[in-house]
Amino acid sequence: MALYSLFRIHAQPAGQWTWMNGSNTANAAGVFGTQGVFAPGNSPPALYEACEWTDQQGNFWLYGGDYTSGLIPYADLWEYKSSINQWAWIKGPGTQNANPVYGTQGIAAPGNSPGGKSWGVASWTDNNGNLWMFGGKDNNNGTFSDLWEYNIATNEWTWMKGPGIANVAGTYGTIGVANPANNPGERREVNATWTDDNNNLWMFGGYEEATGLCFSDLWMYNISTNEWTWMKGPNTSGNVGNWGTMGVADPANIPCGRRCYCHWKDSNDDLWFFGGNDETFSYNDLWKYNIASNNWTWMSGTSNGGDPGSSGPLCTPSTSYYPSARYENRAFWLRSCGTITEFVLYGGGDPIGFPNAYGDLWNYEVTSGKWTMMNGVTTLNPAANFGTITVSSAANYPGGRIGALSWKDVNGNLWLFGGVESWGNSLFGNDMWRFVPDSSCPNFSVAVSASFTALPDSGCPPLQVTFTNTSTAGATYQWNFGDGGTSTLTNPTHTYLNLGTDTVTLIATIIGACGTSIDSVKYVIVVDDNLAVNLGPDTTLCNGQTLILDAHDPGGTYQWSTGASTETINVTTAGTYWVVVHQGSCVATDTINVNFVPVPVVNLGNDTSLCAGQPITIDAGNPGTTYLWSNAATTETISPTVSGNYSVICSNGGCKAYDTINITFIPYPVVNLGPDESICDSINVTLDAGNPGANYLWSNGATTELLSTNIPGTYWVTVNNGPCIASDTITLLNNVRPVVDLGPPQKLCYGQSLVLDAGNPGMHFFWSTGVNTETINVTQTGTYWVKVTSGSCSTWDTVKINISPELIISLGPDTFICPGDQVMMSPGNGFASYKWIPGGETTSFILVNQPGTYGVTVTDANGCTAEASKWLRDFCPSDMYIPSGFTPNGNGNNDYFMAYCENVQEYHMIIFDRWGELIYESYDISTGWDGTFRGEEVPQGVYVYKVEYRLYDHTEIKSHTKIGKVTLIR
Repeated sequence: MALYSLFRIHAQPAGQWTWMNGSNTANAAGVFGTQGVFAPGNSPPALYEACEWTDQQGNFWLYGGDYTSGLIPYADLWEYKSSINQWAWIKGPGTQNANPVYGTQGIAAPGNSPGGKSWGVASWTDNNGNLWMFGGKDNNNGTFSDLWEYNIATNEWTWMKGPGIANVAGTYGTIGVANPANNPGERREVNATWTDDNNNLWMFGGYEEATGLCFSDLWMYNISTNEWTWMKGPNTSGNVGNWGTMGVADPANIPCGRRCYCHWKDSNDDLWFFGGNDETFSYNDLWKYNIASNNWTWMSGTSNGGDPGSSGPLCTPSTSYYPSARYENRAFWLRSCGTITEFVLYGGGDPIGFPNAYGDLWNYEVTSGKWTMMNGVTTLNPAANFGTITVSSAANYPGGRIGALSWKDVNGNLWLFGGVESWGNSLFGNDMWRFVPDSSCPNFSVAVSASFTALPDSGCPPLQVTFTNTSTAGATYQWNFGDGGTSTLTNPTHTYLNLGTDTVTLIATIIGACGTSIDSVKYVIVVDDNLAVNLGPDTTLCNGQTLILDAHDPGGTYQWSTGASTETINVTTAGTYWVVVHQGSCVATDTINVNFVPVPVVNLGNDTSLCAGQPITIDAGNPGTTYLWSNAATTETISPTVSGNYSVICSNGGCKAYDTINITFIPYPVVNLGPDESICDSINVTLDAGNPGANYLWSNGATTELLSTNIPGTYWVTVNNGPCIASDTITLLNNVRPVVDLGPPQKLCYGQSLVLDAGNPGMHFFWSTGVNTETINVTQTGTYWVKVTSGSCSTWDTVKINISPELIISLGPDTFICPGDQVMMSPGNGFASYKWIPGGETTSFILVNQPGTYGVTVTDANGCTAEASKWLRDFCPSDMYIPSGFTPNGNGNNDYFMAYCENVQEYHMIIFDRWGELIYESYDISTGWDGTFRGEEVPQGVYVYKVEYRLYDHTEIKSHTKIGKVTLIR
């Protein structure tokens, strides 16, 4: 009979199990209710190997899982609130074996779904509260390597990574290097997963469907970049592992390939897992992985497959104790209290027979390395005892479990769901259990340390003191202020009215998951009439500044020399200032002298421009003050020689003034009209004075930068860019242009070259080919030009050179000619002329009937020639003739059947009758068959022959075969 959480949740003593929800009978069907609605009667079906999460609010989630016989998985997402002991069906079709709905990779959508999944799907909760899952197996397609994310707020799945099809091998890339193409291969039974402090997802091992072996590779997924990184281990399955030395990290250490389930992360961000199975053995070894060093360490247990473990009395910690080898031990929890970190695991399958299940609860304390058996028995297949739903009892017990799920609530209680009690009998469960740990089994407590500060800790009455609590691990606080006052606030304030000393006591206490711990601390408060006022030392300020004088001692009354009655006053003039402070029965006074000095006035003048090399002196004024220039000078004046900003700080005591000036040294214009030159045939020459934007004056009165003239003579120009002036002079002479003639266009045959000569020896040359010699040698078709320069006079000429392409002809390959044959030879039509040898013919072709060597020379329209030849050898290849019938009647005409051929090197003839019997065979071509077999005439009819022979074929001996039919006529 199925019982659900329709009852009030009772209080539960420590160290006991309580059946909280679901059915107490095996293979219960699910009660889905209304999707998204929590209800007392709701419950998932009996499930094996679903995947689980705990969200940031402490609620429990599960997805998928196989339902009873047939192992057909669901594709539903469920949420459980332990505070109300109710389930809600959140998402999914509510049916088994649903196919995935991928949508678009990286984009969430309401219709997306990972599909039915079970058999060890990897799962993570990231640091932002989103749920992730990878891999697993369905009953339609196979084993997957896809990564999915579920957003609780939007109730949507997103396909984040992976191929989107089943049974795909991994892409490892380079170890330690992230890459968008990287992806772990298909795998299941891969529940060794962690989320590190930087929100990266980690995964170890798993079962590869394709090989039937297990991985020992370690992967990291970076959520922000959407990239996998292969971090450790081989990129193939079936690794035998290397345990190294227990407790010693080593780069060579690596767990063997295995299906792995039980995992934790400690407070140092180290990753841990326990046991698992490599398809041959189960293990009970405990491993730790350090992210920073990228090293594995074997921490506890043995390296022996199928180890039986070692246990002692319940609640007794020891480094000699450890659980037996097991797998499918998915029920595990992490407990921490202050500096204590402990790992807890429950059940799993035994190492020698998967149908057998354990029901023992173990605890491992990280700092001491000790295992403690907390609850249950070490025998196989212990029976469950449900008791009354929601009612705790020392007799209650979940029994043996394989593939169960686990969560921890916000109060530190341990929860267990479903799994398989007996595989062979198909006893699947959907029952939910709660276990309240006993902090003394093993001892799970932390010491409270009480401490606080008090400000002020002395003064006149009434003295108000603020207490700041700096205790560690405390949960409740009790204050005794020493004058009869008390408080339970964390950070109280208390007022002391009477003179004297008061001892304050703080008692810090913690009662809860960590056990009970109490600590106390004391501190003395002094209440007296020694009021103190300190206005500080005598002070000098700059004219225009303001000094704030503070009498301090809040809560008192004040009388200043200025008549003010406030705690502070503002001082802007020189003088002597005093204050009298009254606080309760206490009185205090203090005096201060305040002086004001003038601030220097600095004026370096306007920004200035000078010609390069001109002297200038900058004066900061204010004799008697101190100076600091931007160039580190400390004198009243400086004399810059380079352009720049120059600043100075003048100090008169603590009073400072500042000014800046920009000095620009203008370079003199650079004027270069060039060397004296010639005017070519009275063509204009342009002279450039440079220095755009300056002022110009030419010898002919022009005032522009450029001067154009064709008149020989001497010219000068003066250029100024403000105060700076420069000049230059040039003489222009008369000159005559050179004459250049490269001749008419030229045509050349392939392989010919031509020398082009520009003439005018001694002048300057520039060819289109880039050379500057008087002549160039032309070997390619093209248009060539040359510039010849004499002084300022230049002349150009151009010539076009055409070189014909290479003329290639052929009469074909050498061949053979038989007597009586005739061969035509021709190099092709369209040539201007032909000349043959040896006959001297001038036609485009010749007919030849004799062996020998023949050649031809052709000339094209450009006068270019080409030659070709051909050798005709004297040879006639043989062939075999076989008649189709014969008449062995003794008349001397066609009495024998035989083959005819010249130059036969080898010969073999065989003849068969219509039943396939061999009736004739010969190796001599000169003999033939007379139509008899074993001395008897064979009947008239058709017979099959086969002839194998070898002939010389002018270069080599080749084998031939002829098969045919011959008709014997009588």
